Parts: sequence; C-alpha cells; structure tokens
Amino acid sequence: MKVKNRLLAVGSALALALVATSANAAVLIQGTGLWGAGTPTTSYSKAGTSYQFSFELPNPFGSSTTTAISDFFYSFGKTTVSTIPTSVTFYDDASSGMFDLNFLGTSLSFYGADIGSTGKITTGTFGSIYNVTAGLNGGAATGAGNVATTTVGAVPEPSTWAMMIIGFGALGMAMRRRRVRTTVSYA
Repeated sequence: MKVKNRLLAVGSALALALVATSANAAVLIQGTGLWGAGTPTTSYSKAGTSYQFSFELPNPFGSSTTTAISDFFYSFGKTTVSTIPTSVTFYDDASSGMFDLNFLGTSLSFYGADIGSTGKITTGTFGSIYNVTAGLNGGAATGAGNVATTTVGAVPEPSTWAMMIIGFGALGMAMRRRRVRTTVSYA
C-alpha cells in the first residue's frame, strides 16, 4: 500500500511539474515630456502641454512588435487618454530607436536609444544620455522628454500556486498520519 501511495504522489508531482510554466518578469515603461510649439491639437497631443505615459510589457516578449500591453496610462496636460494602444513596435538604433505606441489611426513615436527591438527590453533611464524626442504620425509633431524602464517582480503562475497548496496539504497530511510507535519494556 505504501509503495502505491508513493508512486501516486510522485506521478502527481511530475504531472504538475510538466503543466507548470515559468513566470516572466514584466517591465514597466514610463515617460514624461513636453510637446513642442508646432504640435497640432489631437486626441493625444497639444502644443506646449506636458505628456506622461506608463505601461507594462512581459520581458522578453518575442519580436519587435507586441500586443501584450497592460496597465496602460497616457495623459497630456489635464487630459487623460482612455484608449489602449493596439500594439507597441520597437526599433533599433539604425531606425532611430525607441518605440511607437500604435493606436487606431494614430501612432505616437518616441525616438532615442534602442530599448527593445530584439524582443527583450533593456532597463534604465533614457533621456539624460539620449535625446528622446516624440512624434505624432511619423513626425508631424515634436517634443522632448525622458523614458525609463524598470523590471517589475514576477507573479507566480496559477499552476505554481496549485503545486504549493498541494505540497502543503501533503505535508500536513503526512504529519497528521505519522504514527508514534511506543514500546513498553518491563524490567
């Protein structure tokens, strides 16, 4: 009976290990800046107003374009944009670097260092070393600012939580079922 229970436990542990996937850390991308004097008034820009944005992406995310955007925030002046980008496209240094936030019909472009064209985001602060400029639909507007990328801690996958709960349950069950053998001897 003990052998059968042990084989069942080992088989269950192997099945959970095969189902479990690793949790990747996310990267928080944040930026601030000021739209230039020649910037047209649109849903995303206005001349002379400050802008700020933040969003998270998994890291690594695969190719130079990703749709895995979460926790997106963008505002300029006192206006907060509620539209979430359909994708983010990263560029290498030869293509002026940084990334585009692609909305339906509008693209906000940020130019500077290559921070993710390979599908893996480089963390750091860009702007004091690199001149970060912003453009609207390929350069119709200009602005200047900073972009920072920070690694955010990974959250365990549901299968990891399941393995932990089953493990604690098995440990508790083993402790509860432990039989203490006592021997009595007479002198």
